[in-house]
Amino acid sequence: MPKKIDFAVNAETINPGENFNFRIYLYDQTGQMINQEASYSIESLKGMPVKQELAVIDNENSFYIEKNLTSGYYKLKAYSGGVYGERDFFVAENQEVEFNIENNILTVTNVGNAEYLKGIEVKIGETTEIINPEIPVGGEKKYELSAPEGTYSVAVTDGKN
Repeated sequence: MPKKIDFAVNAETINPGENFNFRIYLYDQTGQMINQEASYSIESLKGMPVKQELAVIDNENSFYIEKNLTSGYYKLKAYSGGVYGERDFFVAENQEVEFNIENNILTVTNVGNAEYLKGIEVKIGETTEIINPEIPVGGEKKYELSAPEGTYSVAVTDGKN
């Protein structure tokens, strides 16, 4: 008869863009593992389900943390044979942007899960300019690029992208 659910996780803090890997264990009253299915859910602390599935006990399960999944604590909950268990894990902040240049317009789009507050280096030929955008999650800012007549190489970086 099932008595306890336990978990093994790959990390307590997970970075967006990585997998949260875990195993669910179900034990009887003597401490022996029981091999059967369990239902599990991953929920925000507000109780909003992010994922729900059935899993086989002692099999590795994986949940990809999207780059824009809200930072904070989440709960891994499991239920099997009348026994319930839960475990918290933390999704870290991710300040990440994507750059697109089209028709001399630089578009900076926040694809992370936190307000973007880092500096961005824009290099046109031999001229470098630093811009410091404040872009909310899911937001974007546009910048017009200009230079004297001619052909120039253009590079945009935040040190990561």
